[in-house]
Amino acid sequence: FPTRRSSDLFPSHDTNLVVDELTVNDDASLTVLNNVTLQNGPGNDLSVQGILNLNGGIFTLNSGAVAEIQNEADLNLNGASLQGNAALSLLNGSNATFNSGELAGSVTTHVQSGAFLTIAGTIAIRQNHILHNQGSILWSTGTNIVYDGISTNATILNRGAFNVQGDNQIVNSLGGVVYRDWETDRKSTRLNSSHEFVSRMPS
Repeated sequence: FPTRRSSDLFPSHDTNLVVDELTVNDDASLTVLNNVTLQNGPGNDLSVQGILNLNGGIFTLNSGAVAEIQNEADLNLNGASLQGNAALSLLNGSNATFNSGELAGSVTTHVQSGAFLTIAGTIAIRQNHILHNQGSILWSTGTNIVYDGISTNATILNRGAFNVQGDNQIVNSLGGVVYRDWETDRKSTRLNSSHEFVSRMPS
């Protein structure tokens, strides 16, 4: 497929797409219901300036792609799987809400300084995925992070504010999810399936 911009796509997209570039303009909202793959190589970029809803399927970011959620833009994960081997960056002033779905593959989800992520529902972190926080993460009460045992390299690396509401859990981690708090621990803490995750950050 050629380059696709939000003005060229249906508001609710439910077919498989392989794209070279995807831009969601600041006055646009794109809802993805099925599989989208961003091609390999430099210049194959995702730029979200409006609202991107990942409501199903697999959203794949391949090597060399630059994927950015821009200032005042929104990313909503609602049952989709974010995969691949590129980085997804939430830039200063952006917002993301993860209601359900999974973070998989060798992708790094990078919450940059000034960005805000809410984990509002149960999500899975699988394979070699890294959730790197330098901004603010709010983990809502009564939700879990699930690890399925495929790999032992899923990591939450916190260098910002990680605020946990209540005694949430990392479930079935089998020693596989590592939580690292750069400022307070400076070394890994492995959380087992029965560990209640209690924030060490101010609430």
